[in-house]
Amino acid sequence: MNRSTTAWKTIDWVIVLGFFLLALKFQLSFLYAAEFTVIPNADSGTVASFIAGWQNDDRFIGDMALDDKTKFAIYISLVLPAVAMIDWLVDDLGLAFLVLMLPIVFSHACGFYLVGRRVLDGRLAAALFALATLVPVWTMDGDLWGIYHTPLVRMAFGALFPFLLLAAFNVQNNLSKLYVLAAFCGIALYVHGVSGPSVTCALFLGTLAFIPNKAQFITWARKCLVAALIFIVLITPFAVIYVSSFPSLERVPQGGIDEILALYGPYTDISWAMESLLNPKCCNAVRGHGWHWVVWIGGLIGLIIGSITHKERRSLYGFCLLFIIGILITSIGITAIDQWISNQLDRAPAQVDLIRNMRYLVPILILGYGILFQQAIATIKAGLDEDRRYRMLIPGLNVAFLIHIYTFVVPQFNSTSPGYLSTSFNAGEAMIARYTPNGTQDLLRYLKAQEPNTSVFSVADEVMTLAIRYQSLQPVTYIYKDRNVLLYSNHEDTGRFLSIRDQYDAFLEVDNDQHATRALCEALRLAPSELLVIDHRIISAQRLNLARQTGKILETFDEISVIDVQPNNCHQAS
Repeated sequence: MNRSTTAWKTIDWVIVLGFFLLALKFQLSFLYAAEFTVIPNADSGTVASFIAGWQNDDRFIGDMALDDKTKFAIYISLVLPAVAMIDWLVDDLGLAFLVLMLPIVFSHACGFYLVGRRVLDGRLAAALFALATLVPVWTMDGDLWGIYHTPLVRMAFGALFPFLLLAAFNVQNNLSKLYVLAAFCGIALYVHGVSGPSVTCALFLGTLAFIPNKAQFITWARKCLVAALIFIVLITPFAVIYVSSFPSLERVPQGGIDEILALYGPYTDISWAMESLLNPKCCNAVRGHGWHWVVWIGGLIGLIIGSITHKERRSLYGFCLLFIIGILITSIGITAIDQWISNQLDRAPAQVDLIRNMRYLVPILILGYGILFQQAIATIKAGLDEDRRYRMLIPGLNVAFLIHIYTFVVPQFNSTSPGYLSTSFNAGEAMIARYTPNGTQDLLRYLKAQEPNTSVFSVADEVMTLAIRYQSLQPVTYIYKDRNVLLYSNHEDTGRFLSIRDQYDAFLEVDNDQHATRALCEALRLAPSELLVIDHRIISAQRLNLARQTGKILETFDEISVIDVQPNNCHQAS
């Protein structure tokens, strides 16, 4: 692998063109002909629902999450107005969200290629590093680094992340660039508010590696204070909305904190989150064979050795090590302190998502892993003049490096899946198979044609239920995904939501038919709804018959029924 030069050559443009074609292939896998484009991911579907709520605030009376804008006002991201603008052009909110895939993948790959050019030796190594960072690596259950098979808001921030790294690298030659870094970080926070604070703190801590002596440290500290003021000014609107929309500092009943944390799932369990990162088997992560240990430890060793032995890039490698420390402090450390204070004061935690920023360790450790391989190759090259027999080992080491990178680029999510790239490229086919049949499209069309604010209780998967919101523009009275919205806003509807959830789960799970019917009727009482949507594919035939007893069947679209809820039927069934 030859050392990179700063000159931009034809081969660089060829590599960038390759990234564009790869991004285009990703994008084309999501485009399909349908009247209503369904986003095949609940996280992105929820964000699309927020956009629908902002655009049509008079259409969601009775909706569990969208009836009151204060519930979702905390979700601030530049992705929302960008999608809304695309929606204005294509008149399809689902499609508008999915077309983000091309710019996200392209900017992500190009950005990390530039980082690789700066830190690694050779364009090949830089290109392989960029490809490796595209691969989704599960850092905990429900959270990941990399490009998922559906555009996510955190992927948009991930695509900006390499450019934040480059801005931080520029501080090495000019400490005044700290101001530019602060401004860039302040703007980036409006892309993904969860990622912004941790990454910003880690980047600034990393720039400490560029300070060679005490005199410059004082200058660095002064400029950091000014940069911090710039950052604070820029994020003030976000902070004001966050504080006003998330009054989580209120006291809770004794013992209630554990219940609140349990509702968030694994995101609040620090030890579990650490185990997830180190042991992929515990959260069904990529491959799940434990090789993550090799990569993470190898990456750390590569950065440490490089920071000691590589004179030209010592400070860059030191930056990466300090960045890792910064991410650990702002994700694991702050979360641990916040939870300890919450327990001491009997209040809800101020935040629960910073722990998820462990995802930003992944690209840095992959970078360190590449550095480790390059150091091994350089060591062997240094001995060539003494013993030419070493020459035969160099191709082997290059092949080994390629194999490890390839392991990242084409992982398997489990023993039967065909691989990451093929899985992602075929995602469009999966969507067509499930969400473009006439039944699904007819359902969304039928619901959209109903009177505005026709409330819907949906017994269907979350992806379909969310589409009722952002495509049919009808209020949905219950979906499990709403728990995050209600918990973050500390809304008074949280208690009612939890009661509905218990009844919904009981309807699907209890053995006794009478108890199941009673549970569904109680859920409909707690969440008053005019229509009941039942997806036959997710419930048993017996449960389907029980659901039909709650009212009159209006329409059946393939395997989806729409029932006119009649409360008297519930009284009789109970």
